Amino acid sequence: LCLRLFKKVTLMKSCWLAISFALLLLIGNLVAKVFWLSSLFGKRDVAGRIAFYVAVDQYSTNSVTFKSRMLSMENDEDVVELVDKACGLLLTKSIAIFTALDTRSSENVRLLCESHEIPLVMAKFDDSSKPFLNSIDLYPPYTAVGTVISNLIKQFQWQRAVILYQDSFGLTQLQELLNLQRKDYSVIFHAQRLNPGRQFRPQLKQLKELQHIYFFVVQADLVTVRKFLDDAMEMNMLGPYYHYVFTDLDVYTLDLVPYKMKGCNITAIRFVDDDAPVTKRIIARLKNHKSTNGSLFTFTSGTLPTYVAVINDAVSVIAKTAIVLQNSLKPESVDCRNGSVWRGGTTFMNFLKSTAFQGSTGHIQFDGYGKRFNFSMQIVEATTQGFVKIAAWTQQRGLEHVKSDLPKTAQIAESLENKVLRVTVYMEAPFVMYKKSVEKLSGNDRYEGFCIDLLERIAEMNKFNFTIHEVKDKSYGTPDANGRWNGIIVALNSTFKCFLVIKGNHSNLSYVVDVGFDADVAVASLTINFVRSEVIDFSVPYMHLGISILFKKPEKTPPSLLSFLAPLSLDVWMYMGAAYVVVSLILWLVARISPSEWVCSHTCQGEEENKENQFSLGNSFWFTIGSLMQQGCDIAPRAVGTRMVASVWWFFTLILISSYTANLAAFLTVERMEYTINSAEDLVKQTKIRYGTLNRGSTMQFFKDSKIPVYEKMWMAMKSSEPSVFVNGSREGINRVKQGNYAYLMESSMLEFYVERDCDLTQIGGLLDSKGYGIGFRKGSPYREAISQTILYLQEKTVITELKDKWWKRRGGGKCDSADGKSSISAELGLQNVGGVFVVMLLGLGLAVGVTIFEKLKTYTQSRQQKRDE
Repeated sequence: LCLRLFKKVTLMKSCWLAISFALLLLIGNLVAKVFWLSSLFGKRDVAGRIAFYVAVDQYSTNSVTFKSRMLSMENDEDVVELVDKACGLLLTKSIAIFTALDTRSSENVRLLCESHEIPLVMAKFDDSSKPFLNSIDLYPPYTAVGTVISNLIKQFQWQRAVILYQDSFGLTQLQELLNLQRKDYSVIFHAQRLNPGRQFRPQLKQLKELQHIYFFVVQADLVTVRKFLDDAMEMNMLGPYYHYVFTDLDVYTLDLVPYKMKGCNITAIRFVDDDAPVTKRIIARLKNHKSTNGSLFTFTSGTLPTYVAVINDAVSVIAKTAIVLQNSLKPESVDCRNGSVWRGGTTFMNFLKSTAFQGSTGHIQFDGYGKRFNFSMQIVEATTQGFVKIAAWTQQRGLEHVKSDLPKTAQIAESLENKVLRVTVYMEAPFVMYKKSVEKLSGNDRYEGFCIDLLERIAEMNKFNFTIHEVKDKSYGTPDANGRWNGIIVALNSTFKCFLVIKGNHSNLSYVVDVGFDADVAVASLTINFVRSEVIDFSVPYMHLGISILFKKPEKTPPSLLSFLAPLSLDVWMYMGAAYVVVSLILWLVARISPSEWVCSHTCQGEEENKENQFSLGNSFWFTIGSLMQQGCDIAPRAVGTRMVASVWWFFTLILISSYTANLAAFLTVERMEYTINSAEDLVKQTKIRYGTLNRGSTMQFFKDSKIPVYEKMWMAMKSSEPSVFVNGSREGINRVKQGNYAYLMESSMLEFYVERDCDLTQIGGLLDSKGYGIGFRKGSPYREAISQTILYLQEKTVITELKDKWWKRRGGGKCDSADGKSSISAELGLQNVGGVFVVMLLGLGLAVGVTIFEKLKTYTQSRQQKRDE
C-alpha cells in the first residue's frame, strides 16, 4: 500500500513539473523581445515594400521578433509630409529607420535622424559631401562605377569613345573616366547628354556618319537603355564593330538577346553576387511570398535586381546586430518637438558599422562614416544565352580576369558561322583578277587569284559566306593633307545606303536607309603600315615582301671577234707578254753562262772553241712559247739553272692557262648586258632615267614619310617631276618601264610575278624595306582574331606557300629561265663566238708566209751578191 501511494505521488509530481515547464515556455514566448524596423518608401515603390517585408520576416526567432512598419509618401516632393511621417516613425521605438527615397528626400530624413541619434540605413547612391555619423549606405560610393569602367576601358584599349549620360548625376558618377583622358592623352572621350525626349536616332546618326564612333559608355536607366538600343537597331548600329558599356547596375536583368543577335558587344556591371547561396534564397522567398500572399508584386525572374538585393542586405545588417545586442538594446520613443534623443542610438550605430558578413551584394563592411568599402563588382557580357561573367573588380586589387564560360575566340568563331561578309578587293594580278571564261560570269565567280583562293580557304574553315565588291575609287588608301582617306580604307569605315520608296495613293515617300558597311573585310595586296593601322585593324601578315626596282633589261651585246681575249684583262695580257720576254732572255742568259749547256757537236772532237749551246736567243724564245702553248719543244735543258728556269715557267703557264680555259667558255657563250643602274643610289645620282611609284599606295607613302637621305632625295625628285612619274596601276608602270628610261618602284611580290612572265623586265638591286601584306578589318572588328589564327594555321600547313607557287610559277611563270642562261643545256657556239680565233689563225698564217717569202728573198739576194763578189 505504501509503495502504491509513493508511485502515485511521484507520478503527480512529474506531471506538475511538465505542466510548469510548458507554462514557462508559453510565458517566455509571450514576453519575447520585439524590435521594430521602420521604413519610408515612395508612392509607387511596391517592389521595395515587398522586399523589405520579406527580409524583415525571415529573422524572427523564439527570443527575438522583428516587425516592419512601412509608410509610403503620397507626394515624393512634399517636404512637410516627409518630415511629418519621419517624426511619426521616431515615436514608434524603432531601432533603425530605412529609406530608399531619392537623394534630396533622403538628405532631409538623414538630418532628422542625425539630430535625434536614430540610426538611418539607406539604399541609394549617396553623393553627399557632408560627413554623417548616424547613417550607413548599402550602395557603393557613387564614383565607384566610374572607377570600374575606367579600368575596363584601359583593358579594352579603347582610343576613342563617347560618353552618353542621362543626367548631371551620371556625368559626376563617371568623373574618373573623364580623368583618364587627362592622364592618358591617347584616350579621347566625347561627353554628350542623351536627348531628354528619348528620341535618339538624330543623335546616333550624327555620331555614326560624322564622327564614326563605335565605342559607347551609356549612363541611363533601364527604360532609356531599351529605347536607346531600339533606336540603335534602327540605325544599324548594333553590328559586330560596336561596343556598348552600360553603367546601370541592373542592365543584366534585361533580356538583350535580340540586340546581341545583331552581333554587337554589350558589357555591364553587376553589384549582385548572382552565384551566392544567399541570393538564391532571396529569390526563392520572393517567389514564395507571391504565391502565398497573392501580392500584386510579380517576381518571376531568375535574376535579382540590385535594389532588392541591397534592401535585403540592409535589413540583414540591422537584424544581425540587434540579435547580438538583444539583451542590452532598449529602443526609445523620440519626439521631434522637444529635441529628445535615443540614448543608445549612437552605440547601436557603432555596432552596425562594425558588422561584416557576406551578403547578396558581396562582402559587406563599412568605414567610420558608414560608407561601403572592401566591396567587389562583376563585369558581365551579353551573349545569346544571357549575361556571363568575364571579370571581377575589387576595391583592393582592381580588375581581375576570370575564365569566361565561352572563350573569346570560340565566341568569334561562332559569330562568324553562317554570316555573310562583304569583302572589298583591289584588282591587282595575281592577287585578284577577272576570270577568263567564254561564259558570262556573275557574283564571286567573276574573280580568281591568290587572294580569292586564300579567302575561300579561310571561309571554309570558319564556315562563313562572302560577297566580293571592288573598291570604288580603285586605290589602296592613303590620307590627304586634311587626313581624309580614300580607297580600301574608306570602304572599311563607311556605310552603303539604299533608297526606299513607299508608294502611296497620291504621292511616293523616299527614304535613304543605311543598309550596312561598305565592307567588313578587305582581302587584297594591302600593305600593313603604321598610318593605316591607326584607322583599321590588320590580321597577321600572310606574305612578307619589300620595295624593289623594276627596270627594262638592256640590249644584249654580242661577243666581239676578240672575245677569246676576254677571260684575261688587258693588264694580264701585257704582264704575260712581258713575262714571256723576260723568261726567254733569262733562259738564254743562264744557258750561256752554265757550262753544262755547252756540248760538242759530232764534228768538234772535244775542242772548246767548237762546242755549241742549244739555247740560242731564238731557241730560248721558241722553248718558252712552246711551253706556254702547252705543246712542248725538241730542246731540253741540261743544266740545273736552266731546268729551274724551265720549271718555274711551266708552273706559271699551268696556272695561267688553266684559269684562262676555265673562263673561256663563259665568255664565248654569254652575251653581256651593261646595266646603267644597279641600286637606288644610282638612281639618285643621275637624271636621265626617271622613276616613280603607284599613286595613292603604300610605296608612295613610304618614300613620302622616309627620313633616310637617299629616299628623301628620291621623293623630292618624284614629286617635282613633270609630267608626273606616278602611275594609276601596275600595268601602266610596267608599260612605261618597257618604253625605256623609266624605273618603277614596286613591291617585290608583284615584281616577281611580272619578271617571271616578261623577259624584257628585271629586278635591280635588293629590297629597300621590309613589310607584309595583311587582311584589313574595321577598327575593333571581332573577326580579326579568328581569321588571324586561320592564317597562321594555313602558313604552318604550307597552304599559303602552295598558293603562291600556283599563281607565281605554275600559272604562266618560268618563261624566262632559258633566256637568262639558267638552263642546264649548253648553248651552241656560233661563228660570232669563235670568229676571232679564225682571224688570229689567218693572220698568223699570213704572217708566216710573209716571213718565209721575206726570208727566201733575203737568201736569194745574199746568194746573188756572193756570186757577184766572186
